[in-house]
Amino acid sequence: MLFRNFLMEVRDSAKYRDYKITLIGNSLCRDLYNELDSTLADETIWLDFKKYFESFQNKKLFIDKISSKRYSELITFHFSRTPFTELVAFIISAKRKIGMNDDASFINPSLKKITDKFYTEFFRVPDLILHEFQKNAYFTSQLLSVESSISQPCISLKQQREIIGGDYLVVAVGAGSSQRQLPLDKMKFVIDYLLNRGEKICFVGTVSEKLLVNVLTKDHPKIAQIMDLTGLSPLADLPYLIENSKFVICCETSIFHMAISLDKYVLCFAGGGHYSRFVDYGKNEKIIICNEALPCYNCNWVCIFKDDAKKTYPCISALQTDMISSRLEQILSLNLK
Repeated sequence: MLFRNFLMEVRDSAKYRDYKITLIGNSLCRDLYNELDSTLADETIWLDFKKYFESFQNKKLFIDKISSKRYSELITFHFSRTPFTELVAFIISAKRKIGMNDDASFINPSLKKITDKFYTEFFRVPDLILHEFQKNAYFTSQLLSVESSISQPCISLKQQREIIGGDYLVVAVGAGSSQRQLPLDKMKFVIDYLLNRGEKICFVGTVSEKLLVNVLTKDHPKIAQIMDLTGLSPLADLPYLIENSKFVICCETSIFHMAISLDKYVLCFAGGGHYSRFVDYGKNEKIIICNEALPCYNCNWVCIFKDDAKKTYPCISALQTDMISSRLEQILSLNLK
């Protein structure tokens, strides 16, 4: 969500419009790419990380595929590079290899000193640029030698599709890990609050979040107001579900950024691990954040107060029902249709 618009800028740029582009990406994004962006690359190589780590043969097949051609340039859109991105940079044959001189969040600093040598050129993102989208915008501007014209992520749907009818709002309960999502009792408070106000809820998310939704909705007296599409609706349907909804309620996940990309009102329950980097879009009247700002914010989820790996992060568990109800009332008062 925070990269795709810049692929479009690269594709349409005077510098690269005559190039053939190969996109290497996570297979989880494939269906969404095919729905929204299928014309932006001439070739795609998708990696299923689960299968990649299952056997040596899978690793060899992927390595053989990306090393079989020679390229003019490799461009790595990763501010926080990983051992995997560095493997790709090492294997791919290209005259220029361009990346961002990152913060070593996901790679050992001593290893980073070695893998930096895999690249021929870095664009250093200024420390004052905090948000991931703006980091990508700066990187793209340096890459193309033209100021980026994109101020926030944007999705332009090619068609109108109604997945479900009627007035409804989208709710996503997951947050990548259970420790970063709203605790069960507080998420139940949110659901009951919405249903008691007569709202119709459409749950979305992955198969892994199905159990949590079942706990929240089983034998609920207002079950008629609930649609559960967790694990059922293809990822490619999600933009249309969000586009046709009244608004979105979620934790800080890709759904948050997708709602913003579609210019929808969104209420996000946020923690502080990556607050400046992924949550804080600045002034935007359509974004409502429910958070408890703490002095330890932006810790990269390395929490100095968390003594149990299974517990919810303190900055999430600190969210109280009075604050939650206030933010819910704020978005419900907009009476969106």
